[in-house]
Amino acid sequence: MALCSYSDVEAIVGIDFSSTVQTSITNNFIPYSDKIIKTYIGYEIEQTNHTETIFGNNMRELSLKHLPVNSITSITEDGTTLTEGNEEDFVVHPNGRLERVLGRWSGSKPRNVVIVYNAGYGTIPEDIRFTSARVSARMVLSALNMGSQAKAGAVDTHLADSTNGADMAVVLEERIGDLTVKFADPLAYFDGDLLKSSDKMLLSPYKKQVLV
Repeated sequence: MALCSYSDVEAIVGIDFSSTVQTSITNNFIPYSDKIIKTYIGYEIEQTNHTETIFGNNMRELSLKHLPVNSITSITEDGTTLTEGNEEDFVVHPNGRLERVLGRWSGSKPRNVVIVYNAGYGTIPEDIRFTSARVSARMVLSALNMGSQAKAGAVDTHLADSTNGADMAVVLEERIGDLTVKFADPLAYFDGDLLKSSDKMLLSPYKKQVLV
């Protein structure tokens, strides 16, 4: 599941793109933007099931990789199934930390704690959705700018897209016979920081904290 849609990007850019450009935004720009955001936050955002193997290392708390934790299916430690609860073996905190109720997690051997759980957002939070669209829009606008230069003869281009009466040459994606022309890296059309300070501010509540 993408973190935003091409219509979200169009709303920021202020242009209704052709279907060819919409496809390129969906297949190229948005996945790249989403990867940047997930790398910054530190985990996958979409809701899904995970199986994670951790070394207990005699720690009082362990940190799960993916957030937010919706439910724990099972936890085994050295092959023994544990029970969740304040009066049982472990409790789960909202920040994804697993706390051993009594004592510590076993440090008998590496990869001795296996956790099966569900984490992520069923509906992408608006702050994340908007940031993904905004990062994608920056790259699209840079591509449009490069296309304008190409029209003036400064850059070679392969696809002319006429939108809202404006003839803008944009290298995105097009199939001509058996030939598909597309750019391999959206960064080829972007010069600058992908995540601005305002983006990081919006993402900060979702950023994973390192367990110390």
